[in-house]
Amino acid sequence: MTDLSSRIRAVFDTEPEITAEEVRAVARRRRERNYWVLGTGGGVAVLAAASVAILLVVSGPAAHKVIVGPGIPPGAGLQKVSLNGVQVAVPAAWPVLGGNNTPICDGNWPANPTVYLGVQPEAGISCAAQPNSPAPRQLNGVWLQPRTAATPGLSAYKLPSGQQVQEATPYSASPGTNLLFHGVWVFVGQATSAAQAQSILASLAYQPNKPDTAASMSCATNPAYNQMPVPQRLTHRMIIQYANITLDPPHPADQASVPASVAWNDGGLEDLPTNTYRLFLARYSAKFPATVQPDGSTVPEEQSVLAWVLYATPLTFTNRTCGLPAVSAYDAHTGQRLSG
Repeated sequence: MTDLSSRIRAVFDTEPEITAEEVRAVARRRRERNYWVLGTGGGVAVLAAASVAILLVVSGPAAHKVIVGPGIPPGAGLQKVSLNGVQVAVPAAWPVLGGNNTPICDGNWPANPTVYLGVQPEAGISCAAQPNSPAPRQLNGVWLQPRTAATPGLSAYKLPSGQQVQEATPYSASPGTNLLFHGVWVFVGQATSAAQAQSILASLAYQPNKPDTAASMSCATNPAYNQMPVPQRLTHRMIIQYANITLDPPHPADQASVPASVAWNDGGLEDLPTNTYRLFLARYSAKFPATVQPDGSTVPEEQSVLAWVLYATPLTFTNRTCGLPAVSAYDAHTGQRLSG
């Protein structure tokens, strides 16, 4: 099991050592303050309520004291946000946006802590190469998003509240706490104060019938996004992918040798709840790849190939952050993925 609290402690464990007796003396003198005490096993106890949090990291006979900023008094100025039944409590002042608004590549989150709900459809795009030593991204807030693909390398962890979760490190350039809970990723950015992070994780709960929280500037979602659509034969010409791909109806006698499931199960397109999917048999032609002729002209290599085509379109076109149409195609006789 991973000791999640040790990572949070490491970020803030910067002050000189004080003795355990000094810790007890502080607790006696300032019972009107709010103290979070983390034992070596990661246990958390709230000793008294207040508007200021002091993090005491206890290790053996000595301790380290770190001021981490305002805490979150229970029930004071909080809002509960939910996605697919998973719920956390965050400060009421934090805006709640659709996950499609999360910055990608090397973008920082807004200076004001923010809550994101849902997927980022463009998360899989290719980003420019990063400098050898890029500055850490500043991710201040929370992101809840549904799990859309299998994730290796998860480890079991019990939160101080007793909740059983799974833990993962999301990406080396974007540190934070990333937990999987009832099929929902709960990410707390590393720029979030330790007191707020602990309060948010302590509030983690699951209510299966809880409606999703409304998020500003969000994408519509498809509840059947991960179910293979009914295969059909294309009935009209489609020109897609910036006119690089042309799909024509199959010939009347055309019959596929491999099932349509080869296009759905291969994983050529990520299953996103912000998309709707169509699966059809078509004659597939693409401008690329192409062979260059001696005279400099090009001859496309994939022309009028009978193919199973999986076509995704975003449910929301009015919000540019909801994604763009995407396509993957497979030879209907060999099952091989086409390159165009």
